[in-house]
Amino acid sequence: MRRYYYEPGNGTRYDLLYGKLEGSMRYVIAWMHDGGSGGSCLRWQHWDDLRSYHWSYIAEKMRIREADARAIAKFMESHHATRVAENKEDEG
Repeated sequence: MRRYYYEPGNGTRYDLLYGKLEGSMRYVIAWMHDGGSGGSCLRWQHWDDLRSYHWSYIAEKMRIREADARAIAKFMESHHATRVAENKEDEG
């Protein structure tokens, strides 16, 4: 698990905890709000499980806004080869 400060160019800085849980096959991404004192997270079993998930799934499970879910999905996409960022129909 590592901590990242992600600035995707949308005027927001994301304080993220991200990675594989030690001694487990599970992965976690957590967006730490309010200066790192709390936030929302998503946990899943294996990277292959996320291949079909869309940014909207991330938004729903983490209870965050669409723009933030898209940015976090792009962060995840840039760190692991998955298909969570955006589908073709979302472009435009």
